[in-house]
Amino acid sequence: MQYYCGRVNCPNPAPPGAFKGEIRNARELGGLSRRPELNTFLDAMEAKLVANKDKLIKPKLPIPALLQLLRIEVEELAVAVQYQTPEEAMEECADVANFAMIVWKRLKASE
Repeated sequence: MQYYCGRVNCPNPAPPGAFKGEIRNARELGGLSRRPELNTFLDAMEAKLVANKDKLIKPKLPIPALLQLLRIEVEELAVAVQYQTPEEAMEECADVANFAMIVWKRLKASE
């Protein structure tokens, strides 16, 4: 299994352009598999989306409003890390990622 990183002096650098928008899909890098922890995190994200399906974000909510909701989720994560169990904090991580994904999806749609 081959992983790439975008850091300076990375022992396994990514091909040119991989982190500059030229390659949109990690699988285009050739033979990459998802890291096990990414699959676990994606499962947590999906579980939170399913659990909150009744709270879906309105499709026309402007990006600045989505960013404010993302900031609120980050604050909830900070509180969870400090005062709640690791499992509860991990659930908040999935919420943050889901809101970031919603912003990403909206930006991608405006390309």
